Amino acid sequence: MMNKRGNVPLEEVIFVLVNLVFFSMLFFFVYNTSHSIFLTERLYAKEIALSIDSAKPGTQINIDISDLYKVASKNNFDINNAFYFKDNLVSVKVSQGEGYSYYYFTDYNIDSAVSFPEEGKAVLNIRVSENNGA
Repeated sequence: MMNKRGNVPLEEVIFVLVNLVFFSMLFFFVYNTSHSIFLTERLYAKEIALSIDSAKPGTQINIDISDLYKVASKNNFDINNAFYFKDNLVSVKVSQGEGYSYYYFTDYNIDSAVSFPEEGKAVLNIRVSENNGA
């Protein structure tokens, strides 16, 4: 009989390491995309864009952003800097990451401000006006 030692072929070690790296990256991606910050930014960006698309010039839109305010507070992020409107794109960012952006179709001027009607409550006030520029 051959002397069988516990030699593991190099190919098997490499295979196990590659699988370990792959599944670690997969787990990291799933964790980050299912994390509440990503979903919350995405939800509010889409809700704001759809509200703007359905509005007419002169409309005042008020959206309760209390949940987003709580997330921003946990991340020490200023809620007043969480929203960005430019070139038919609304961006919502409540952490140090990239945030989430969503396009809307209407070509209106958008003015926004965050108000705090009660303790722990936050409302995004959006004013939609006609775009007089080119």
